This record gives sequence, structure tokens and C-alpha cells, in this order.
Amino acid sequence: MDPVKFPNATTLQDDAQLGRLKITTAFGDTDGDGDLDQIFGYGARSFSIWSTSGELVYDSENFIAKKSLEIGSYTDKRSDDKGAEPEGVTTFTSNGKTYAAVGMERTGDVMIFDLSNPTSPVFVQVLANTSPEGLMIIPAEKSPTERTILVVSNEYPDDATLNIYSK
Repeated sequence: MDPVKFPNATTLQDDAQLGRLKITTAFGDTDGDGDLDQIFGYGARSFSIWSTSGELVYDSENFIAKKSLEIGSYTDKRSDDKGAEPEGVTTFTSNGKTYAAVGMERTGDVMIFDLSNPTSPVFVQVLANTSPEGLMIIPAEKSPTERTILVVSNEYPDDATLNIYSK
């Protein structure tokens, strides 16, 4: 780590600080001198909404971590490692509103957000799962129940499971 950019590098590498954070050395050496000038970590912690022209419209920042702690999905022992790890997302329309379902691998949750205003999504609810890996929507018009169905595939540790939710 660059001693000018990170004069407290020894402290930062302590497990109680950033020592458990998974980082890459593939980037970060901006001046080519062989040390890190910037830190790039692994593990998603948020979801973002982008415009069709590539502009960031919204980022959930630390909402997922705070909500996961609030509902007891995981303890703060993960945040310095990889966090909640939002891994999958799908959008769907139900009753004229657009929603996002965001699956978190580590916490085992799927969080639902109302995207009616893409610059300010509203948290709707959390669905408890095992370890969401994939999300799929069956729209109401193709559903045997004539209601929107969210199908969540899970991996946990030895078995694969499906959870099905209907709105």
C-alpha cells in the first residue's frame, strides 16, 4: 500500500479494520510503482439503477446491510468481508407498479423494492430464503393462478430448493 496515500496501512490491515476485506491487486496501482494507491474490494453491498444512457440514477448504498442487521438476517461479522452480497435481481410489474426483487446470497433474503420512482425506490418487504442464486418472474398473464409469481432458486449446502411467491 502506498505509504503516502495510506500512512496508517498497518492499522488498516488489522482484522478489526479492513484486514478481512477481500481486495484485488489487479487495479489500484494508479501510478505504476508497484503499490496500491486505491483499494478495490470484492462483494456487492448495494444495487444500482442506471439510465438507458448509462448514468447512475440510484444506488442503495448501505441500505441492504442496515436492513439485514435490523431484521436479524446476519450479524455485522460479514460486512468487513463481503457483506450481504446482492447476487441476483429481476424486475416485474404487478397491479401497474414496477418492482425489483434483489436476492442476497449471504443473508439468504430477497428484498422487494417499489421502483415507481426509479430515483427513489421504496423498500416493500423481505422474503426469507435459504441462499438465493436465481430469480425468475412468471407474469400474471402466463401464470396458472393469474397472479405474478416470483420463483427463487436456492443452493444450500447440499440441496437445491425452490421458493415460490405470489402477489
